[in-house]
Amino acid sequence: MQKKSGLSFTQHALLEKISAYFQALSVHNHKPIYAKLDRRLFSPDNETIADCLAQAQTTLQTLRQLRDDQQAEFYAEKLVAQYHALLELSTANRASQRPAPAPKPSAAPKHSVHALPPAERLEKYYEFLTRLNDLIAEQAEQLLTCPTNDKPLLLQKIAASEQRKQRCQDAIDHLEEYLAFVAEREKKESAVWNDDLHPKSWTPKPTN
Repeated sequence: MQKKSGLSFTQHALLEKISAYFQALSVHNHKPIYAKLDRRLFSPDNETIADCLAQAQTTLQTLRQLRDDQQAEFYAEKLVAQYHALLELSTANRASQRPAPAPKPSAAPKHSVHALPPAERLEKYYEFLTRLNDLIAEQAEQLLTCPTNDKPLLLQKIAASEQRKQRCQDAIDHLEEYLAFVAEREKKESAVWNDDLHPKSWTPKPTN
């Protein structure tokens, strides 16, 4: 009897989600890469998002065909890392392509939040989330006291704020998942490195 894939139902659902994202990302195929690539995930010779996407799709196809649990776990971790890396690349690409507004003479130059390191970016996202929560609370209070004719417009504003809040929360969830994966990977690599530097000594058993 052929052994079934070692992937759980949740992992299969994640594969479908990642596969759908890869299809959507194909519109950015011709876009150049502006960020430094992780050599453990992508070839440093890649020049466009299409190059990285092709490697990630290869990982996806390999994972779908595996029957060995340990190999499946390895490729699943790699695929998740490639998925989040592509999220980072596509986000940075869109930010770099967006025309910058003309700076005011008295204003200090502002840096895009997408150009920040992941940990700092996560902190900014939480700041944005707090502001949006405050804004929604303020708009909800206004809804209680505003004239009836103004309620439809205010409800539209609240709905728009809720959408912005959801996008912000989604960005936080993706980034936290990515940071957790990186931390776990570094922990494993550190453990392997320590084992190589300090191998366990062999102590012979005493003989009677």
